[in-house]
Amino acid sequence: MAHVNSLEDINNQIYFLGTMHIAAESARVVEDSIESIKPNCVMLELDQVRLQELLTPKTPIRSPETHTSSSTSSSEKDQLDPKKFSLSEKLFEFLHDFQQELGTIMGLTPGIEMIAAFNAAHKYKVAVLLIDRPIMDTFQRMNSLEGDGLKEQEKMLETLQDGSEGSDESV
Repeated sequence: MAHVNSLEDINNQIYFLGTMHIAAESARVVEDSIESIKPNCVMLELDQVRLQELLTPKTPIRSPETHTSSSTSSSEKDQLDPKKFSLSEKLFEFLHDFQQELGTIMGLTPGIEMIAAFNAAHKYKVAVLLIDRPIMDTFQRMNSLEGDGLKEQEKMLETLQDGSEGSDESV
């Protein structure tokens, strides 16, 4: 269990697993750790919505530029207009698409380690706690940033977009 770090006190022990969202090894480590440790509880850094999206994948989020279905109404097209996205939505969209692309390249489902942890917890009848704030709360907080916080979002998105456009190298 070289991948497991633990924090101990007299009455309790907490184990931390560092994982990657697109690594088969992470999924194996998570399953093996839950099986061997047999914890009282597994905490996942997810909210309920994101867990459900992982467990019941629908069509992947499509970027607004590629969403040109003839069945899309004009009001739906307005909502998909990238110029109308907030900075945090654009950043999320970019990171989501990047993670999906890496998953495709590696032949893995992003979040596979979270699915493995959830399934292993149920297999061994271990309680699961979702410990992340809802993603929409995070968006609302990001959208309320002003001044330097807003400039940082703009700078991050610009840097990510510039880096992704200039490279055809495989990851």
